Amino acid sequence: MTDKLRRQLREIEQALVTLEGVIAVRREYISLLQRLGSRDKELASLDALMTAWSRLQSQRDRLAAAIASGAR
Repeated sequence: MTDKLRRQLREIEQALVTLEGVIAVRREYISLLQRLGSRDKELASLDALMTAWSRLQSQRDRLAAAIASGAR
């Protein structure tokens, strides 16, 4: 069971790293759009990415806690 949780944790951590990269690129893109004047739709998509990132972080934290309590 702990091995399965560790595998899930690694997968979530990989997804977080990837999503952080996407968010960084999206932020740069929105910054450019702000200078050009159009950004509402893009801000909504950034918000959706940030929500997904937050949920993944929460899931990662729960898995890490489960692994830690099982390792004792």
